[in-house]
Amino acid sequence: MRCRWKCLLGLGLAIIALNGILLLLSRQVFLDSFIRLERRQARETLQRGVGVYQEHLVFLKRLAGDWAQWDDAYDFMQSRDRRFLLSNVVDSTFTSLNLNVLVFLDDKGKIVAGKAFDLNNQSEVPIYAGLQQLFRDGWSQRVLRIHAQGVHGLVSLPEGSLLMALQPVLTGEGKGPPRGSLLMGRFLDPAELGRLRAKANLPFEFTRLESGPEWMSWTKTANPGPQILLRAVDSHRLRSRILLRDIWGQPAQALGVTLPREIYARGRQAMVYFHLGLLLFSIAAGSCIWLIWVRLVSSEQKQRDSESLFRHVFQNSVDAFFLCDANGRFLDANQQACRVLGRSRPDLLELGWADVADTSLEDARGAANVLSAARFLPCEVTMRGRRGQGIPAEISVSRVALLPQSYFFVLARDISERRASENMLREQKLKLDFLAYHDVLTGLPNRLKALELLQGAIARARNRNTTVAALLFDIDRFKNINESLGHVVGDQILMEVARRIQGVLRGSDVVARFGGDEFLVLLENPADGEGGRAVAQKLLEAMACPLQIGRHRFYLTGSVGISLFPQHGGDAQAILKAADNAMFHAKAQGRNTCRFFMPSLQVDVEARLNLETDLHRALEQQQFHLTYQPQFNLQTGSVIGLEALLRWRHPTRGLVPPDEFIPLAEDTGLIVPIGEWVLREACRQMVAWHRGGFPRLRMAVNISARQFRQSGFIDMVFRLLRHYGLEPGLLELEITERVVIQSAEHARNMLTILRQAGICLAVDDFGLGYSSLSYLRTFPFSKLKMDQAFSRNLADDACDRAIAEAIVSMGRTLGMEVVAEGIENALQLDTLRSLGCPSGQGFHLAQPMTAAETAAFLRGHPQGEFCPEELL
Repeated sequence: MRCRWKCLLGLGLAIIALNGILLLLSRQVFLDSFIRLERRQARETLQRGVGVYQEHLVFLKRLAGDWAQWDDAYDFMQSRDRRFLLSNVVDSTFTSLNLNVLVFLDDKGKIVAGKAFDLNNQSEVPIYAGLQQLFRDGWSQRVLRIHAQGVHGLVSLPEGSLLMALQPVLTGEGKGPPRGSLLMGRFLDPAELGRLRAKANLPFEFTRLESGPEWMSWTKTANPGPQILLRAVDSHRLRSRILLRDIWGQPAQALGVTLPREIYARGRQAMVYFHLGLLLFSIAAGSCIWLIWVRLVSSEQKQRDSESLFRHVFQNSVDAFFLCDANGRFLDANQQACRVLGRSRPDLLELGWADVADTSLEDARGAANVLSAARFLPCEVTMRGRRGQGIPAEISVSRVALLPQSYFFVLARDISERRASENMLREQKLKLDFLAYHDVLTGLPNRLKALELLQGAIARARNRNTTVAALLFDIDRFKNINESLGHVVGDQILMEVARRIQGVLRGSDVVARFGGDEFLVLLENPADGEGGRAVAQKLLEAMACPLQIGRHRFYLTGSVGISLFPQHGGDAQAILKAADNAMFHAKAQGRNTCRFFMPSLQVDVEARLNLETDLHRALEQQQFHLTYQPQFNLQTGSVIGLEALLRWRHPTRGLVPPDEFIPLAEDTGLIVPIGEWVLREACRQMVAWHRGGFPRLRMAVNISARQFRQSGFIDMVFRLLRHYGLEPGLLELEITERVVIQSAEHARNMLTILRQAGICLAVDDFGLGYSSLSYLRTFPFSKLKMDQAFSRNLADDACDRAIAEAIVSMGRTLGMEVVAEGIENALQLDTLRSLGCPSGQGFHLAQPMTAAETAAFLRGHPQGEFCPEELL
């Protein structure tokens, strides 16, 4: 016994010594690797921040290069025309480009023109004294030595650190000789640091430049780029500094970042877990060794332990075990066997296998003979409990030969729960099959089932030489209810509509929810078309009854399209397509009606598809062109502006009216690229006229609702203005009232940005839409275009005359210009003049003309040049 304890003590001491040595080695090797990994990851993270800083510099360099290689800037450096500065070096330039200073220098480094801007206070300030002092000290001479290539970087000024880019002023093609240089800069202040912090996702902060005992000297390194220095503050924080150098390689600004030491913490935690696991493994391994050794020296104890283990497994198994003799009598049974059969162990030992199972003794013996090789043969039987109840079980029988006798070992598993699960799965499968072919909300057959039913009805009708009617029913304006009251109310309406439809049908008829608010009704062998029409009328009458949902009372209507087999198609898809076309026609005819399919409806649909295809090709093949209709001062008769109008000349159809293709372009989304082309062409033509010596007239362009809501619309407008060098005040965007009402807050923000940039905003077709005074007060419009419906009946309709007079008076009171559209005769013109309407357009004054015709027209008519300062 003492020898065993000595061996155990020695084994324990060996485990402790081994773990101690591994602990010391891991602290030197394992933890150091985590520290190196932490520093490498920290440097990679900080390099991302340095990259963001350098991206800001590169962006500033690119921005300065774009301006410096601008023909207008090159001309300005030659002519020193102040109009260039008034048009381009304005407050909005600094705010939109996030600049603090923009300076033009001559080839000697002297300031020609420029401006400084305080972004925090949104106000112009004098050019910073520190920057001027650098120019006087000859700093610019040092930079101008390489001005042909440009320079960008950081400059330390008394006012702060300035991110700057200096680029030579060249032509638009990048050719010289240089006429001077353009300097753009922004301060590396807390606001700019915040942008760096947000983009790099790092908590940057300014720190002092001087070095401490734990930092290497900033000035000893010759690296001209940003430097990164790391220092561990404690076990939780890693402190770093990023040194930013100026354009001469001198220290200029230091940024500090404090990073958590997550990798180091995980390394320490992993080391603890490793040693804890190693210790536990060592203890387990030592225990196994100890047990093996004990069992080797004590075979008797090993045998007793083995028997005890077998007994434990036998008695505590979740399966029932029976030990039988050759005649099937029970010799032993475990606790689970007693629980399954509801009998005590002594009771079971008095019974045999035939007493508790529906398998006879002969069958059991036959199974035993088959299992002579001690293999298992699982089979299902029904066992009988104490009270005679049936217990489904799965059994396996094996033969154990212990000469001179043989024994049979029976394993039985209660599969009652499995049988219950299988029954539940069958029920779930039936339920899933129902859900796959039925609508969850109404319980009606869904689209998939409806197609199957229609195909079956068509097959029977084909065999019997009968007819099938398909009625496609749709609730009128159901989308408005869903959007205004929510889907809960909409679902209740759909359930009630489904109930009403079922109430008017025969038992042999079929109704299915075809999708959304559409229902399909199938009638087999109706009385020709009249049977389908009668059912459709019943459906419409059922819908006409008021519907009460909560506190809301609805008066619903529907549209029904009817198609017949075989008259309107030979298969299910053709019949459904015909019914859908008929329903579309019913909606187009005013809704709340039913229509049969006619071949002409298919022709209309195909014509619309062909027109849509041609519309796709029109933009690619340059079939569009613009015409221009002048706008006049009604009091003086002078031309004050032009409106760009889109025209489509089809190669075979000729001139397609706008009211035919504009709505289709809106539906298909093609209005977005078409609208951008119109705006680009109008800007290009306007600039061409200005360069040709024509007066600076304002150009009006219509903007569609879908184009206005498109993301990137404002960027597209500003990009075109910059590309053509067009003053924002010479562009007028016409927007209908419906656009601003549909998304008021979003529209207000977009219109405010456009108006602040100087672009004129006009309300098109004013008077026919909402015409709410509140949005005229809220939105930054500067012009009202009175709809031509009021101009048309001015002389004959006193009501229209009163409305026109009110619009003119309201525009005058609100400080908005009023333009009357559709002036077609002299009487209308005289009436508008008497009302005091300031401006107008129409066929009586001038028809829409091509660019060449417009140029000829302008040469022979007086023009009133537009002054953009009127909008400021």
